[in-house]
Amino acid sequence: MTIPIVGCDVSLFAQYRQKAKERGANFGQQWRGIMGILNTLPLHPKPGRRQSFSSYLMTLANLNGITSGDGLAELFFPDRDRRAGRTISDFPPVSFGSLVALTLRTEEELRATTLYHIAAKFGRSTHPQAVSRFMAGSIASHLRFCPPCIAEKGYYSLDWRFTILPACPRHHCFLVDCCSHCGQGIPLFSPLQRIGFCPHCNGDLRKCSVIRLTDKGDEAISTAARDVRFLITPFMWEQDVPDMARRLGKVFEQLRTERKLGVEALARHLGLTRQIIAGIESGNVNRGASFGDYHLCAEYLGISLRSAFSLARDQDFDARLLGDSERENNLLARVKEVYADAQDPLITHKDLAGKAGVSLGTLKRHPKIRSFLAEISKTKHEYNQAWRVDDNTLIERVIKAGDRAMAEGAPISQRAISKATGISRWRLRYTPAVKQYLDSIRRR
Repeated sequence: MTIPIVGCDVSLFAQYRQKAKERGANFGQQWRGIMGILNTLPLHPKPGRRQSFSSYLMTLANLNGITSGDGLAELFFPDRDRRAGRTISDFPPVSFGSLVALTLRTEEELRATTLYHIAAKFGRSTHPQAVSRFMAGSIASHLRFCPPCIAEKGYYSLDWRFTILPACPRHHCFLVDCCSHCGQGIPLFSPLQRIGFCPHCNGDLRKCSVIRLTDKGDEAISTAARDVRFLITPFMWEQDVPDMARRLGKVFEQLRTERKLGVEALARHLGLTRQIIAGIESGNVNRGASFGDYHLCAEYLGISLRSAFSLARDQDFDARLLGDSERENNLLARVKEVYADAQDPLITHKDLAGKAGVSLGTLKRHPKIRSFLAEISKTKHEYNQAWRVDDNTLIERVIKAGDRAMAEGAPISQRAISKATGISRWRLRYTPAVKQYLDSIRRR
């Protein structure tokens, strides 16, 4: 029986491949010839609901007779190394290559099969390496599956990658992490692997034995499942809501404060560093907080991630952020005043925080103050360049500045000389010739 697809049919497609094989054409040459005729894969169904990217590629490979990882990479990702077909994962690729044209699917549809949207929600980079770092320790390295789901859907779900979801809420059974026929783990991707069958023993994964959930565990599993489904589902607000990482951090900070917990105490309870907690609450994505750290915080503070995002997106939250912004501006003004009063370009950030009456961590929590501290560091660097002035040039500058001060009747001090010459007081203090000069001035 033939199935008409995009002006061709499966029987003609098979005949073409057979003739190409007889001519000695390799896999890539066979497919380039076929694509020159069809421009799309003969069979290109849309991805299933929450189907994983690796599973979708295996579905396409199974349906279209693609049995080589190198051939799959050459066909789907012609701009990448052929070996890329051996390491397909569910991280969003830098480019979908030829997949959009070959499957007649949009990039948005293909992104929904990856972990792209969880990174976007947390304000993280969606580059595959960045997503891999963010999700480290939170996704399984091999296939975990629900046999009844495979029997019903015929594909592998992206939900199953998350280690926070140990069971299937639909069928009330724990996910299986190996073939119960041979006991071996199932790789996430292989073009030779048939969906629903073990690549090692060819056992039917749909018939693997399962362990049923108790009623007590159902509620926790349902909460985890709702979180996972929310996180991998595309939403328009992912691009529209500014500073989502910061907003989410404020939700966690408020919950921690309500429980009368300090940052140090929360970090100790969760086994995390203070830096990680501060990074989460400030929305600083460069502090190294992973998805697992966010989940730990949410679980300890008694809130689901879905609810935390809902609070962060609340319109009333803008008013709270406005209040935070006002407090930040007031603190910035105080820090600038302290810096001006110090009249010391080499003052340390820690001393500046102490004089402002707050901790250094509090200063660095605010973006505007971090920018101001960066400016101070730049000024300090410029002053440190003065250290490269040789002693003879330095003493010449000091004497000229001293002569001008005496002519004007102004007092001569290290501070005045430093201000006039642009040379740090520390350098002046520890240069013997300058010390002798200033001592001679005082004896006059």
